[in-house]
Amino acid sequence: MKERGSFHPIHYVDFPDYLKIITRKDNWREAFSTVFRDQAIIIAKIRELEPIRNAIAHNRPLTSEEIEKLKLLARDINRLILLAST
Repeated sequence: MKERGSFHPIHYVDFPDYLKIITRKDNWREAFSTVFRDQAIIIAKIRELEPIRNAIAHNRPLTSEEIEKLKLLARDINRLILLAST
């Protein structure tokens, strides 16, 4: 097991950081635009996921609606990634 602090910095990234990484102009242009195509849509999906992520991170149970939303958003994002890789 790695000692605390010896992980790559990406292991400490949180949802707001993901948005900054994805939407940074050079990152969007060079990497993410071909995967997600519409920046506004991926921003909205990640923002919708953030409260669910926070509930999970703080060991709070999810409502059935949150579970369904999580499944839907994860499926949508995974579909975009898979489509871009084919």
